[in-house]
Amino acid sequence: MSNDTTLTMRVGFEYVDVPDGYVITEQSSDFAKVQFELRGAEVNDVVDAIRGFNTVISMKDIVVDSNDVFVYIYSPSADIKTQVNDELAMTVDYTVITDSVMLTLQKAETKTVKVVDNLTFALSLGYVLMPNSGLSVDSVTITGLKSDVDEIDDIVLQYSLLGKKSAPFEKTFDLEESYPQFRIEPQVVKYMADIEECTEGTVALKLSDYAGHNIMFFPDSINVIYQVPLNKYRNVSASDFETQILFPDGEYNKAAVEVNSKSADIIVFDVTPYVVEYLIFE
Repeated sequence: MSNDTTLTMRVGFEYVDVPDGYVITEQSSDFAKVQFELRGAEVNDVVDAIRGFNTVISMKDIVVDSNDVFVYIYSPSADIKTQVNDELAMTVDYTVITDSVMLTLQKAETKTVKVVDNLTFALSLGYVLMPNSGLSVDSVTITGLKSDVDEIDDIVLQYSLLGKKSAPFEKTFDLEESYPQFRIEPQVVKYMADIEECTEGTVALKLSDYAGHNIMFFPDSINVIYQVPLNKYRNVSASDFETQILFPDGEYNKAAVEVNSKSADIIVFDVTPYVVEYLIFE
């Protein structure tokens, strides 16, 4: 009895090097049929290797005219055979059934849009999201039909994470999966969350002379409450902070105090008092 098996599978297409200024708007098929002639255990090996496999089709050698719409007819057999041979760890007989694929390309618009993260997650008690957390980019370039490009001003990343987080993590987004009507550069964006176990501390800052004037402040010092990773608490000093006095317009003798950290590891939580009185000696 023969153990020969005829197996037909789909091989998808992934197009790269699409001509500048154009996008693919239609294709006669997004896959090719490949027929394998297999024996015994070869069936499982081929199924495991080819399931979900896409043939990469480069369009770098295509010469398009200046028309708004361009039709390209392509024979995928050679590319499929080369890449399927590379994918398989054995030699098998197969035939590419799909002779040709017709693509329609249309002129595209390109613009730069903001990337906005709308991630929601909770932190474990005593843990803080550090200021250096965020997206790997703040904007991307999208290319698509003018009607689609005109409708979008930003790319919004929506995601909710379950459970409470107590360690750094990364989340990767393939933007073209969420916005398939566009080519997007860069296509992959990462959100990086730097989460640290933190403790709270207090440091007193002396209010010094300001802008060359001899100024007396009342009180002459402020207390800054801050958060810092537990393993860096002992290293914090007054020199890690900078103070800015926000003098009002007019004859008022009260000013707000703004304190910023010089270190990305230190988060200013509160300033007391945040308004001080002052007297200027000319």
